[in-house]
Amino acid sequence: MGVVREKKKIGWPVIILIILAPFILRFAVGLFTGHDIEDVRAKIEEHLYEKYGEEFVVTQIGTRSSRGKEFYQARIYPRSIIGTNREWDDYYCASASVSKRSFGRLGGVGDSYSYVNRNMDVEEYLLPEIKIFLEKGYL
Repeated sequence: MGVVREKKKIGWPVIILIILAPFILRFAVGLFTGHDIEDVRAKIEEHLYEKYGEEFVVTQIGTRSSRGKEFYQARIYPRSIIGTNREWDDYYCASASVSKRSFGRLGGVGDSYSYVNRNMDVEEYLLPEIKIFLEKGYL
């Protein structure tokens, strides 16, 4: 006669553990591989230096979420305006963001400084023209 095997049933706790295992693993990895704010600051500063060729101040770094995705966002302005009347003017400040990827990785950097840069270029062009306009007494 043959050997009779007895079928073992998997209990509910084991099934629940199998279903929850990926979520528990993801939480544990995120817990131990979180980002330091200085890592985020360094990544943004490096990106801005490569893109614009000047050093920036990166402040007010925090996390935000949009459409179910989390990212870091920071306020940025060039170091060259420190000590001028432009330093505390929001007109010369922009924002930069870094996406948070899985397993503690940082994504690419995006910024809105190009708009501020354009405004400063237009200001440099128009300011002498406006001075001439005002000197001639057109207003």
